[in-house]
Amino acid sequence: IWFYNVDYSVIENVWVYDTEDNGIYLAYSDNNLITKNTTQDIGDGSGYDDSGIYLLSSNNSVFSENNFSDNLYACYYITGGKNLTIENEIISNNPGLGILTYVDNENISIINNTISNNQNYGLHLYEFNRGTIEGNIIVNNSYEGIAFVNGGHLTRIIGNNISNNGRSGIDLSKNGAGIWKGADDFAVKIENNNIIGNDGVGIELHSPTVPSAIINNNTIVNNELGIFPFYYSDFTNNIIENNTYDALVTDSFEDGYYDYGIGESVVLNGSSVGNLTFTKPNGDTESLNFSDNSLTYTPDMKGIYNITGNYTDNKGNSYKLSLIHI
Repeated sequence: IWFYNVDYSVIENVWVYDTEDNGIYLAYSDNNLITKNTTQDIGDGSGYDDSGIYLLSSNNSVFSENNFSDNLYACYYITGGKNLTIENEIISNNPGLGILTYVDNENISIINNTISNNQNYGLHLYEFNRGTIEGNIIVNNSYEGIAFVNGGHLTRIIGNNISNNGRSGIDLSKNGAGIWKGADDFAVKIENNNIIGNDGVGIELHSPTVPSAIINNNTIVNNELGIFPFYYSDFTNNIIENNTYDALVTDSFEDGYYDYGIGESVVLNGSSVGNLTFTKPNGDTESLNFSDNSLTYTPDMKGIYNITGNYTDNKGNSYKLSLIHI
């Protein structure tokens, strides 16, 4: 199905099957409704033309209750899209990506979709700003559940289940300087999500140029690493537990890692249930307890220090196991 300069139209109850190119193509077409369609077995391996829906500079449209499977490149390939809504879709079991945005996309809402079992990213969002990702089930994708590249400004990621993906749950580490904020706004807001059982990091933020993400009230459990790191963020009231490591305790960027130096004091502010045990790189252990809601530890060798014990920081985030890189 090919729309070129077509506005105020509807594509409904169509099954597009076994085509060499895109199932549905919209170019310079605005104010359309695409609903209750199925695209399946789309593409011949040539690239982005193997997508279920390809949008080029098409705006102000709604995509609802569509079903996508076995599309070779992506279910959605969107470039130059603005004011779009993708809702109540099934985007599953594709050899390629779930949703891919590329170049100059704004005000896209991705709401209440199931994005699962794709052999690449669930969402790969390049230059995706002022968007909303809410209430989605993003599970069992082979790469990241959600990955941003040079985008995320004023984007809200709220109330999603992001679980059992092959890499990180939410990855903002590829942004470089792409995530930015003004004096009165925010880079990206991540709230009330369940981020569980991903093979990489629950939330990954390790570019030193990522400013002031707001990360609140998430449950981040059973991932390889809970969060890495959060010193560029407003990070409050999250539950971070039962990850292989809950968090990397860091403050400075040096030699490609955020780390402390030998003899440089690490101060943890908050509260502890019982002692915290610090395991040094050589296996020696030391138990310390909080005094007046603060604990200071001074590493004496290079390497990774494990911190075990129940610890709640002064922003209400709770941990069971974290580490320090020296």
